[in-house]
Amino acid sequence: MEPIVLREHCIYDREDRNDKLSFIECHNVELVGTPDDFMGKPDYLGVNNELESSYYIGASWIVKNELPLIVLPKIKNLDFTEMLITALSVDSENEGVYFSQCYGIDFEDPLIETKERVDQLTPILLIHYVTLLEKVVQNGLKKGYISVEENLKGKIKGHVVMSEQLRHNIIPHRFDRNFCRFQIYTEDIPENRLLKKALLFAQAMLSKMIRYGRQTSKIQNRINKLNNSFEGVSDKIDLSQIKSITTNKLFRYYPEAIRVAKDILKRFDYSISNISSENHKTPPFWIDMSRLFELYVFSKLEEAYHTQIRFQVSGYGQTKADFIHIGEQIIIDAKYKPEYDYGFELADIREISGYSRDLKILKHFGQELIDFNQETKCLIIYPGNNSIIKDCLLWDQSNVIPDFRGFRKFGIKIPLIGK
Repeated sequence: MEPIVLREHCIYDREDRNDKLSFIECHNVELVGTPDDFMGKPDYLGVNNELESSYYIGASWIVKNELPLIVLPKIKNLDFTEMLITALSVDSENEGVYFSQCYGIDFEDPLIETKERVDQLTPILLIHYVTLLEKVVQNGLKKGYISVEENLKGKIKGHVVMSEQLRHNIIPHRFDRNFCRFQIYTEDIPENRLLKKALLFAQAMLSKMIRYGRQTSKIQNRINKLNNSFEGVSDKIDLSQIKSITTNKLFRYYPEAIRVAKDILKRFDYSISNISSENHKTPPFWIDMSRLFELYVFSKLEEAYHTQIRFQVSGYGQTKADFIHIGEQIIIDAKYKPEYDYGFELADIREISGYSRDLKILKHFGQELIDFNQETKCLIIYPGNNSIIKDCLLWDQSNVIPDFRGFRKFGIKIPLIGK
């Protein structure tokens, strides 16, 4: 059956809509919409029983092997590579963990074939991995002990392997040699070999990203530097070793880098030759565009205001403000809603108003603001009118939201392909 194809926040309204709904009902599939757990994996890309999409894009099976679902971005020609590079530029473990929950890939389910250009997956894996690997290198490659066997001349190291000594030295009368097994402390350990192998896959992936031409040279330079850092590490590692590798969380970026490295290898079935094959198949995957936009905004705010910006500030209960600006005492919320160019949503105003009265959040601005019951400014940042955040007062750069005191909005420029 032809896939259901729609864009974010749209309803599937083509002529075959009723046929699709009947088919879904016959297979007892329940489309539950957006998950209750905002950090959780969406079932069927968050599409509900009216075939209305949410803020997830990607590819999913509604009925496995029979009815696929494709959800495309609502903003046409969105440059994912540029957005991902920007979002991942923040050097913080907290944001790195947050980004890892922006997307997911299901390598266990069958591939989905589609005529649509659903090629976001390759740049996501590539950029995420290169960025993680740079942070691994910055913190120093992990070292460990590995066993080495070598036929040594005139000395013994570790212990002699008698079976090999007999075969290599005693029988051929090479009495000046000893076949030894010993341990060395080195960077050439299985974890780093896995990272090196995935780096080679990433390099091959880059050659396929033709539509992202303006970024490929930058990414290639980053990969070249990483190759130099892994010069002393082999890429020889077999499949059984790859699947069994785990790592210690004491090494800050290793767990996430190893997870993404495994995803890259699984993406191409552990064969680098599969990268060059032309096809329109993808494993089921999802991208949380709302969360990705938050990280993009955060990177721009931090670039302009540095330590004045706080990210994901907890309030009472389970509430969290996206950002606060300490110096200007602004509560900031990122809304992935281009429609803010010509209006606003009352529900968003009410949500952010709650943050502005949450004492746990307000304490970040100092006790004086609470004691004197001072009003807090609220700002909504959305993908809008091609503005960039400058390093002057943020409040003065924003536009007034009519009918609400202390509320403003800022339409931030987002990257588009070809612009």
